[in-house]
Amino acid sequence: LCAPGIQAAGAETPGSQLILPVQKISVDLETGIVSRAGERGLCLETVSRAGPHKLVVRRDPGDDFPAVTVNGIHQDWVAATSGRARMGALRLARDGSLAALRTWKTGDKQTELLQDGRIALSWKRDTAAKLLRYTTDAVLLLERKATGPWHLNTYRRTEDGGILSEARTLVDFGDCAPGRLRIAGDTLWAQLDCGEGSGSGIYKIDLK
Repeated sequence: LCAPGIQAAGAETPGSQLILPVQKISVDLETGIVSRAGERGLCLETVSRAGPHKLVVRRDPGDDFPAVTVNGIHQDWVAATSGRARMGALRLARDGSLAALRTWKTGDKQTELLQDGRIALSWKRDTAAKLLRYTTDAVLLLERKATGPWHLNTYRRTEDGGILSEARTLVDFGDCAPGRLRIAGDTLWAQLDCGEGSGSGIYKIDLK
């Protein structure tokens, strides 16, 4: 969230403060400083917690790459491993490890799952992947090969924190294209577009 140009329904403006109650964000309208979960800055992209660990992602004006910290420690690998690639959203697990998808714009244009800066999984250019959840037990990814349906796959994590390369499919979406997805515990809420006719809508799917 960058301060300039903020507009939001339901925002409150007591004095020189813009308060967004739902997001728990306040903005000093005189300085442009954004405050969120104890963090302050001109441009806070993410402030999140997983157990005792805290992830902060900020990108100040003029920065080529975001500044990422976990528990106040800079994660320099995020900028170092970006280069000519597109980095996806960062996910923090309760063990303090950090994961993100990296898709190369050049070369083989493969997609890789990075775990604390190291390649844990990779897919060829004909496969699309989206990181949905990263925990101490497993990684949940939405995957689709160029000629196949979308799958929700899970990859187990080992006791030492590694990620096994074999996937287990939790949901085969068949002819439907998933839109917005929300995972709550062992339940998946999925907005599905199944084309013309019946089948499209919002579905509650048990992941057990």
